[in-house]
Amino acid sequence: MFKPDKYELNLVSTIEGLYESFTPNEKKLAKYFLKQPGHDCLSSRQVADQVQVSESSLSRFAQKCGYSGYREFIYHYKAAINRQDLDQKNTDLSHLVVDTYQDILAKSFSMVDVAQIKRICKYIKAADLIYVYGLGNSAACADEFKFRFMRFGCPVLSESNHHTMKIQAASMNPSHLLVGITISAKTREVMEALQVAKGRGAKTVLITSNNDQTFQDFCDEVLLVAVKKHLDEGRLISPQFPVLIMLDLLFAYYYQDNNATYNQTIAPFKDLQD
Repeated sequence: MFKPDKYELNLVSTIEGLYESFTPNEKKLAKYFLKQPGHDCLSSRQVADQVQVSESSLSRFAQKCGYSGYREFIYHYKAAINRQDLDQKNTDLSHLVVDTYQDILAKSFSMVDVAQIKRICKYIKAADLIYVYGLGNSAACADEFKFRFMRFGCPVLSESNHHTMKIQAASMNPSHLLVGITISAKTREVMEALQVAKGRGAKTVLITSNNDQTFQDFCDEVLLVAVKKHLDEGRLISPQFPVLIMLDLLFAYYYQDNNATYNQTIAPFKDLQD
């Protein structure tokens, strides 16, 4: 678990990002803190009584958020709320954009599962052919995935045509990997392709913000990305941003074990790079 030292003012975002990994009691605590109670209602006994959990549950909750205990957690929580109050008074659009980026970064760091990243890297390494599907903004992420991993010599195809997706998925085999990108997990063409590919024996990875447990039925890995209200509408920042963070992490961990292959692949083109 990453401790969000650099993002302490975004602790509320960190709690949101960790929410799906919490136990039932921890989710009750998360809801309490996300409602932002007054500073006079934050002693361990007061919170435990109001939420109806033990004080030891508070300690475990704080530790899961990356802190040594409840006292350290609540110190940073108060700082986060104070900063948030100030930000709400500041209508400068530049601050809103930067704060949105910080929120997404804080959530992303809290959601990183290094073991999962390494498993997906193994799938990429082992695949004879890698397909990456996405529509709309996610199509740009699919192209980015392709261009980055092609530098390792990986056989990657990105696709945004739903007819082609269907045909390709129906012809996949156990040596193939399909990566589907849809932040909402509501892109029917991508979700159906993952189900078909899984039925054909291919490895399947879904990159999404939707943590629906039923996805485990047809996805070997569900790589969760951070999300913020209205992100998919692109009102403040690019909707691709949280996906690109995870792609950067995948690339970094893959490069760690395959840098020689990367250097060998791009060597002939170094003079052509911008």
